[in-house]
Amino acid sequence: MRAHREEHKGALRSLSDFIFEHQQKFTEQEYVQASNACKRLHELGDQMARGAGAGANTRDRMSAQSPSSPSGDEDDGLTAAELYVREVEVGERSLESLVSILNEEGAPGESKMAASTAIRDLVSHAPDEDSMDRQTALGATGAIQALVEWLDTDGSPVNALLAHQALMTLGVLIRRHLGNKTLLGASGAFPAITRHMRYGSVHIENLAISLLSDAGFQHEENQWHMLSAGTVDAIVHLINQVRPLDRIERLLNLLQQILCTGENRCSILALQAANAGIVPILLAKLGSSIRGVALDTLYKVYDDSVELRDQVVSQGGIEKIAAVLVDPDCTLDHRSCAARALGELGSKSFPNRAKMRELGVIAYLKELEREPSGRRRSAFSFALSRLDEEADGIAALEVKRKKQQEERAEAAKARAERRAKMQEEGGAPFHLPRAPPALPAPKGIAKKRVRK
Repeated sequence: MRAHREEHKGALRSLSDFIFEHQQKFTEQEYVQASNACKRLHELGDQMARGAGAGANTRDRMSAQSPSSPSGDEDDGLTAAELYVREVEVGERSLESLVSILNEEGAPGESKMAASTAIRDLVSHAPDEDSMDRQTALGATGAIQALVEWLDTDGSPVNALLAHQALMTLGVLIRRHLGNKTLLGASGAFPAITRHMRYGSVHIENLAISLLSDAGFQHEENQWHMLSAGTVDAIVHLINQVRPLDRIERLLNLLQQILCTGENRCSILALQAANAGIVPILLAKLGSSIRGVALDTLYKVYDDSVELRDQVVSQGGIEKIAAVLVDPDCTLDHRSCAARALGELGSKSFPNRAKMRELGVIAYLKELEREPSGRRRSAFSFALSRLDEEADGIAALEVKRKKQQEERAEAAKARAERRAKMQEEGGAPFHLPRAPPALPAPKGIAKKRVRK
């Protein structure tokens, strides 16, 4: 029974991690539904576990011996981490004592890793309210700083295992907890996490990517820390290496996450990514099977930045993105990504829109606008409104506004010429007629006095 319970918990943990790591691919409603479903499965699993253990007297108090060498209930077959968890749950151990084990210099590596695993389980398997409270308490008692110190490994096997444990547990402690994300950034962890991402094994790289993605998403303070740590430079370096496309895709998703500011403005990391050479790399990826995520990342780089938009255009971005849009062999999802990217490149830029008309972008968007899928059709329609100057959309309004500005400028120039001509001919200076004087405001009606 215990083995089945652990297998169930492990599968749910993997599912929760997968949903969290790929949250940008869900709509907000889909993400909430998936998260609630995982939460319900956790609750049902806990209920079944409590029901199965009701007759086994699992609430008996444990002996005061160290969990690393239990002598009382050996038949339980619990690991040291599970014993730590049970002690905390029944009130025999505090969360602060687990943090003390993390900081204890003379403690064996096995005890430290057991304490780290226990912290992870106590947060992950608790209801949302208790989980948040435990995250707050552990952050306040120094768990994050203690785990960050494990990341500076000297290459020994024990320290490598501790670094692996630290990456996993830090990911649980900061998940959906703004305060702990800030503590992680303030601890100076990002240089070490970046090194593990750049030089670690595939598994270590994935853990570091997940941690950086969560810590940097819509967190400007941590984005500044990443700027100093050279995190973006490391990401661009890895993307440019010869490696399997699924690993490149994870890095592109990471870059998208840390470029998110939560506001409609350019991220402080976008310029660093462009200076590191991300634009030509992403344009080259448009010919691969990951062109969709490459387009989304490219869009995120130059979104809300005229300077970076012009850089993309100067490197042939319009032509290469338009090639995806007009290619019938590309999926409709990829073509909708291309439409959004082109819409941003053409926004408020008459030369860029003229180039797109020459490439036949407008005609293809009109054809794709009839696509039945609501989400994709809206992407094509919105791009068309930003690019088609002859329709009734954003581009047409820009043309109309520019025409009005030109007409006003010409009228002002004509008035100035007439004024100068009249002065040369000795006539009276040309003045615009004055507006009639404003009428005085009506006085209020005095109240009738009442004779006392």
